[in-house]
Order: sequence, then C-alpha cells, then structure tokens
Amino acid sequence: MINRQSASWQIILADIALILFLTTLAAFVAQRSNRDVLLARPQAVQPQLASPQAIYRRSTDTSLGQWIRQQQPDDRLTLTIFARYSQGERQSVWQEVENLTRDAKRAGLEPRIIIEAGPKRDIFAALAYDEMPVRDPRTQ
Repeated sequence: MINRQSASWQIILADIALILFLTTLAAFVAQRSNRDVLLARPQAVQPQLASPQAIYRRSTDTSLGQWIRQQQPDDRLTLTIFARYSQGERQSVWQEVENLTRDAKRAGLEPRIIIEAGPKRDIFAALAYDEMPVRDPRTQ
C-alpha cells in the first residue's frame, strides 16, 4: 500500500514546476514578439488616393513647377507623382521622377511618389484631397 501523505508534496512540487515553466514560456514568447515588432522593417502603407482635382502630364511648354503655380493653392491638396516603367526603362524613369520632384519642391510642394513596374512607361502628377496614411509608431 502506498502512503498518500508522503506523495502529496511531490504533486505540489510538480504543479509549481509546471506553472513556473508555463509562465517563463509565456514571458519568452511575449518578449520575442515585442522584439520582432521593434526590429521589423516598416510595412508598406497603401496610399489612400482620392479622385484627382488636376492632372499634369509632361509637355514641352509647361514645367511641373509652372503648372503647380497655376493651380489654386490649398493646403489640403497632396501632390503625387505616379510613374510606371517597363523593362529596361527603370533608370530613366527614376531620373525623370527626380527631376519632377526637384521642380515640385522649388514650387513649394513636397510630392508623394508612387513608382511601379508595368506594361508601358507612364509618368504624371496629380493634385488630390488624399488622406495621408497614419503609420504605426511601433514600425517606424
């Protein structure tokens, strides 16, 4: 016959050990997920695009800066430069976007830039009442 009195302290010790193990494991997982959030690269934020109020396409007689100065000023408007490049045109499209960006900054606007690969080359700028995305401060 097994004496139940002598085995009870072993059960209590096993329960305490199991609780300590689970608590440590939970703390480890929480610490690791917090560290991953702090070390994670910022996630791409999908832009919130409204219908454009005005669209600029490059022409020989009007620069982007001149076009911006011709528009009705409004602090709520966002200037977005959209560019699409096909294979082999990436560098030239980037250069053109940089030139448009400098032109916009000289006219007093800081543009948002969206560049993507696509079937054919296209570059234009748009003024719209876009909502600027709010970034999660943990990913910055």
